[in-house]
Amino acid sequence: MLKIFQDLRELPKEEQKRSNIRNIIAGFILIITLLIIMGFTTLGGVNTFFETLRHYSETGELLISLDRARLYEQTFEKENSLNSADKAQQSIDQSIKLANTWNTNKNPP
Repeated sequence: MLKIFQDLRELPKEEQKRSNIRNIIAGFILIITLLIIMGFTTLGGVNTFFETLRHYSETGELLISLDRARLYEQTFEKENSLNSADKAQQSIDQSIKLANTWNTNKNPP
């Protein structure tokens, strides 16, 4: 008779352990789901960050090219040599190409 009472007392403990396991599994699934959602959300932010970084890089390259063209133009005006004229023309052509690329990337069709 005592053994039956002991079995009845242990029964709720086993059910409680099963309930804890279910809670742990449910919590684990919830945490994994939240991490996946956060990952996709962060992916959009990282993509925007790299697009902004690329934009700043292209803008800096364009400014350097314009400065170089201005420098060669001033050198040509001062020295009046064909070498300076060729370098100035190459820098101007590169600046125009970069400006068109920058404008195309800024305003996609």
